[in-house]
Amino acid sequence: MELVIGCGSKAELKHTEKFLGLFTVTRPGAADFVSAYSLLAQYRFTTGLSIPDCLIAAQTIHQSATLFSFNIKHFRVIQELNVQQPYLR
Repeated sequence: MELVIGCGSKAELKHTEKFLGLFTVTRPGAADFVSAYSLLAQYRFTTGLSIPDCLIAAQTIHQSATLFSFNIKHFRVIQELNVQQPYLR
C-alpha cells in the first residue's frame, strides 16, 4: 500500500503493479497485527514509528525475512528485525 501512495499517476500505479507481479506479495495476518500493536506501543514515543511501519516490521519478523528500506533510521531500533538499505542512492 505504501508503494501505491508513492505513485503520482495511474501510469505509475500500473508500472508499480507490473513490478510487484515479479514478487510473491504477502498480506499481514492476525498475529502480525498483534505484534504490530506491541511494536507501536514500545517504540512510538521514542522513534515516531507509524502504524504502517509497525505492520511491515511485524510481518517481516514473523516471516524471518529481511526488510529492504531506505527508512533505516526508524527500523533499526527493532532489534529482532533484519533491515538493510537496498542500494546507495
